[in-house]
Amino acid sequence: MAPDQNDQVIKKMAQLLRNGATMLDLTCPKCDNILYRLKSSKIICPACNREVIIQDNTNRNETIESIETMAETGESSKIKSISNINIGVLSESINKIIQMLKKSNQINQLMDLSVILERLVKTYKLLNS
Repeated sequence: MAPDQNDQVIKKMAQLLRNGATMLDLTCPKCDNILYRLKSSKIICPACNREVIIQDNTNRNETIESIETMAETGESSKIKSISNINIGVLSESINKIIQMLKKSNQINQLMDLSVILERLVKTYKLLNS
């Protein structure tokens, strides 16, 4: 980022804070700058000038772990009866992770995304078998 651009982003960040926005402990997946939550609950990246959607994966991760445990213990009939995972949602998630992998250039993020992708693909295969 050019020095002038960097100064503009810093000024924008300061203005966001003055206007009541909250600085988050999250970074933009595109440019790795700090994200801000506006009073309207919208999350934005001041450097990219775009809204960022944060997805809560807590329940999804717990469900994936449950499916993996069932697969390890041979309870495949229970896996097929799980109705709260939609194969379409899994496919969509896999595609999103692949796109994020293509855009990322940070080794830690690449490693985290690879682990998530591996788990999603494993779950997808279990549900389709």
